Amino acid sequence: MKVIFKMCIFVFFISLIINSTVSNIYADVGPYHMVMEVRYQTTDDGDKTNVYRMLKFQLSPQDELIRLINQAITDPSKDYNLLNFGIDQNWLEQNANLALASQMKSNWNKNQTELYLNSFKNLNLVQETLFNYYQGLYYTTFEPKTTISIGIYSGNRKQFELSSREQREFMLPWKINQDGISYYSYNPKISKVIATYIADEDEFFQNSNIEGVNFKFVLAEEVFKKIFAEWKELETIKQ
Repeated sequence: MKVIFKMCIFVFFISLIINSTVSNIYADVGPYHMVMEVRYQTTDDGDKTNVYRMLKFQLSPQDELIRLINQAITDPSKDYNLLNFGIDQNWLEQNANLALASQMKSNWNKNQTELYLNSFKNLNLVQETLFNYYQGLYYTTFEPKTTISIGIYSGNRKQFELSSREQREFMLPWKINQDGISYYSYNPKISKVIATYIADEDEFFQNSNIEGVNFKFVLAEEVFKKIFAEWKELETIKQ
């Protein structure tokens, strides 16, 4: 009997060790998993083909995407911030001449050139310009070629849903749904994180703006649109 009792105790402790080890292995993984639906069009010899992918990933509670989603819901002031775009005063100073070159025509006079450079270097003006670009009406003659829908689950319960079919840079804004309430994120960091999960979908990147590859040009163009009336008034002023 003593031998059997000792064996039972031994088996009990061994099972505790095993369970503890398994628990530690999965503790870093966390309870979240993500189901991502990606749709896009490809063109082959003029024929359009719709491509659909369903991708699944496991996430930890500390995952960057989870953090950014929570931030968009709880602290929108940090969600829409020029620093998320990598823009500060130094960035504007360094990129002003490139922006000017992308917009400038040969008939610009000195006053018009100075107006544009000073406007592009104005942090508050750029903040307002981006706000108008992303939150204003956006017209395009092209049908959206790409769509992303993401469900993030804890067990069987959907915690968040993200989606976008935007053609603006970084595919902003992202629509976030939590418990039937919708929020909108204008944070390009969300787009960059999502892009890492679908890095192998080359044709998707060719048809979407998720990486914001034309962002600098779009910003330069939007600044010009914002100051156009004032710029036009300077057209007849002699240098």
